[in-house]
Amino acid sequence: MWWETFYSGAITLAFITGFKWQSYVTNWIDTGHHHRRCYTQDDRTHMWKRDHRLTGNMYILKGLESLPDATE
Repeated sequence: MWWETFYSGAITLAFITGFKWQSYVTNWIDTGHHHRRCYTQDDRTHMWKRDHRLTGNMYILKGLESLPDATE
């Protein structure tokens, strides 16, 4: 009957929740905070590379004022 599907739904929900929290803990161990940056788009990847090149750390952001002036 309908209550028999409750167990499979609960098990599925438990696994999905477990995987979500597992990535939360793994990211915290690896990066020191719980969420990684999103690299699904090319422009975000370029911004990450820019931040890493300018500051040496992808999580320290600096604006245009930190860029050196171009020599002419």
